[in-house]
Amino acid sequence: MASIKASTEGLKLIKAARERITGETGWAIDDPRWLEAASKFLPPVSFGGKLVPGTTSVGTWKRFLRGTPIKEATFRAFCQLLELDFDRVVSPTPDARIQDFYVSRNAIEAQCYKMLLQPDCMLRIKASQRMGKTSLVDRVLNRVAIEDRYKTVRVSFKLAERRDLANIDDLLEWICVEVGEQLELPPQFDRYWDEDVLNSKMNCTNYFERYLLTEIDAPLALCLDDVDLLFAYPNICADFFPLLRFWNEKRNPPWHKLRLAIVYSTQIYIELDIDRSPFNIGKLIELPELTLPEIKQLATLHDFDLEDDRISQLMQLLGGHPDRWRQAISELKSRTDLTLNEFIDSAPTDVGIYSTHLREQLYILQQNPILSEAFKQILLAQTPVKLDTLTLYKLESLGLVKRVRGEAIVSCDLYRLYFQSRLGEL
Repeated sequence: MASIKASTEGLKLIKAARERITGETGWAIDDPRWLEAASKFLPPVSFGGKLVPGTTSVGTWKRFLRGTPIKEATFRAFCQLLELDFDRVVSPTPDARIQDFYVSRNAIEAQCYKMLLQPDCMLRIKASQRMGKTSLVDRVLNRVAIEDRYKTVRVSFKLAERRDLANIDDLLEWICVEVGEQLELPPQFDRYWDEDVLNSKMNCTNYFERYLLTEIDAPLALCLDDVDLLFAYPNICADFFPLLRFWNEKRNPPWHKLRLAIVYSTQIYIELDIDRSPFNIGKLIELPELTLPEIKQLATLHDFDLEDDRISQLMQLLGGHPDRWRQAISELKSRTDLTLNEFIDSAPTDVGIYSTHLREQLYILQQNPILSEAFKQILLAQTPVKLDTLTLYKLESLGLVKRVRGEAIVSCDLYRLYFQSRLGEL
């Protein structure tokens, strides 16, 4: 079943209804009585071969309230709880997570889809920040959910709190909770998690094998998004990533149901045993920058006419980064008084549309002297610069540089012009 979310108008209706009920009952947002009331509208679920009452969680309730996709059955239950018309609240898009202005990458999407159909799937998707990785994953997950009746779960490590990253034990338990919640399976740690006898990796494996994968009646496409956020925790990485490799190599039921996808920004700089790493198996998909035809498609989606020569001018400034192009097209379309040359002149300044982003990048560099010095070296060089692996990875993750035969150059004129005028601040 695909996930859905509320429309912009639906969020207003939800807010008004929740505030009305809060006024009548005094329930705070995280009051468990919301969940008790919603459970009356949830369909029963199969557990241990028997039907048991459906349950939900505070996390799912909060996702609903802020417009994040949740399972349709739970979405309908919350609408009934708030006495709202489902059709007036739900977003009309086929998959609410997919951006309206996403540029289709048909060949890449087809490769990802084909890979997720394989029982031994280990799909790896790599690109720098805001290149469309999550949108791509959402489209592919939506397709296997609709066409092949897969169960789909996307766990983003951006949602993990500091306490969840304290050690491997807390992280694995958090992952089990997240996966179970999205599969709408109630927590069963008392039954399948024995800290007195087993370590956390064995417990987590048992939890998937004896519970999560056993209770579902279809393959599970599990996407772990933003896994590069774990690279800052080498002790966790040393246990977690080999565990993924171990799961991928298990072929006995119910592991044949599991399809894994991991999404991350640029190169892997952590040290892992080559025979235990998940980053050297399966299929690697690297998202390239947009091409001229794809940029024309993006402009068409925005109902904006953009000639080839104007695209060439802007590509020199912006490269092929999807998010920068969306902003540029939106600005040029809405500002009829703004010429292309005026846009190009103002873009790499503190008064252009990228000013907030550029200042954020400047601040990051100022807080990291090693990165700052390396990027300054690249700005001043006439040829590509060779950097150590970790520094190159971090600058590439920020989108500031790109690789040319393993060496670094500035990714586009937007950054070159802005930071060359601020060398004294680096």
